Amino acid sequence: MKLVLIGVGQLGKILAKAVTERPGFEIVGAVDAAPELHGVDLAELVPQLPPGIVIEKYTRGLLNRVKADAAIVTTVSRLVDVMDTLKEVISCSLPLVCTCEELSYPWRTAPRLAGDLDVLARRRGVAVLGAGVNPGFLMDYLPLVMSSVCSSIERIKISRIQDASSRRMQFQNKIGAGMTVTEFEEKQLNGGFGHIGLIESIDLLSDAFKWQISEIKNSIAPVIGADGKVAGIEQIASAIADGVEKIELYFRAAVGETDPHDSIEIIGQPSFSSRIAGGIHGDVASAAIILNAAAALRRTSAGLHTMADFPIPHWKL
Repeated sequence: MKLVLIGVGQLGKILAKAVTERPGFEIVGAVDAAPELHGVDLAELVPQLPPGIVIEKYTRGLLNRVKADAAIVTTVSRLVDVMDTLKEVISCSLPLVCTCEELSYPWRTAPRLAGDLDVLARRRGVAVLGAGVNPGFLMDYLPLVMSSVCSSIERIKISRIQDASSRRMQFQNKIGAGMTVTEFEEKQLNGGFGHIGLIESIDLLSDAFKWQISEIKNSIAPVIGADGKVAGIEQIASAIADGVEKIELYFRAAVGETDPHDSIEIIGQPSFSSRIAGGIHGDVASAAIILNAAAALRRTSAGLHTMADFPIPHWKL
């Protein structure tokens, strides 16, 4: 499968390396907005790749010149900031997978933008998907799949606790690791912190379960390390329906967490819980699910999709 990589940041490089380990995948072009990367051979950044893939500035020019099966967009977290890129790829009649967290389920938070993408994708006959490990799997898609053995559900609680010491530096910066408490609080006042995607995960689950959510609460606090500095972030998002909490998403990522894990608890018929000891490594899993989803683009219809209606993206050689 021939891929064009749009965005050669830390996640883009992780994904490019993952391509070299997966038979059947090949990067045939790369684009990045950073001027210092223009003209750089991708193999200089990812030595496992063969030389000859030069990072370019213009997406459309590249797509008009190379033959590709899909594009992978790994640029920003906010949907409004990636819209132009997505529209450009779609207008070239190329299906895509994008890691933008807000694209994982935009129908509640950005219905106009989602509608625009859906209409354009249908006109061009291509599939578009927002995917990743969180959002896109651990706190929405996986519990949705687990609900298939339930005849009723009253409440669901999902926790993701990560030791951020093994994550890419970009992720550590996003959670404020190394800051003073004052620096964290000042940045938080300006909307600078918070895991993007929890609200989208709540929207996906509540729409799937037909819960009429009246209120969503979202709290953010720093995790303080032994040295008194910020080690990471703790965030709790919950959804209320008829005065009752139906969904709780607990997200904690900090350097030095001693008990990382992912857990899902379903209260219903039957009630049960599942725990992944050690947790799923976000960077490794993100690269894997993106490639598996790219392969699954061939198995779905044109339009904007979410993991709730997308074919199961499974590993294969």
